[in-house]
Amino acid sequence: FRSRLIDRHGLQSVLRTFGLIGAAGYLVCLNGADAIHHVSTTGALLLLCGAYGFMALGVAAMPSGFSSATGAIPGIPSARALMVVGVMMALLNFSSRIGFAYLAQAVSLPLALSAAGVALIAAAAMAGVTDSDRVAAHGFTRR
Repeated sequence: FRSRLIDRHGLQSVLRTFGLIGAAGYLVCLNGADAIHHVSTTGALLLLCGAYGFMALGVAAMPSGFSSATGAIPGIPSARALMVVGVMMALLNFSSRIGFAYLAQAVSLPLALSAAGVALIAAAAMAGVTDSDRVAAHGFTRR
């Protein structure tokens, strides 16, 4: 389904659209769950499940989109480029978990969870890095 959308509208548009829809749905459901958890814990749980479903919708296309752009950089072997991006993502994942724990302790859990939605909006805004012309312009040449 997404491959047909990518063929029709382009990778950047699909990443941005799904990222923004996912982030908006995540933040709306998260705030709704925070608002009703005193009234109905079941309703809050259902809204949280919906929030993570929206987050998954927004994030699902991003790893493959960014990986395909990384593998298309001229002058760098695809395996090396993907390895570097994988190491960077692992370090980011490790540090963001620690940062999330400190943020949740310093302010509140709902605000710390909202930071994930803001990060998804930022990732959707960065979809421009997948433009094939831009990737080719930033390629390395060996001497």
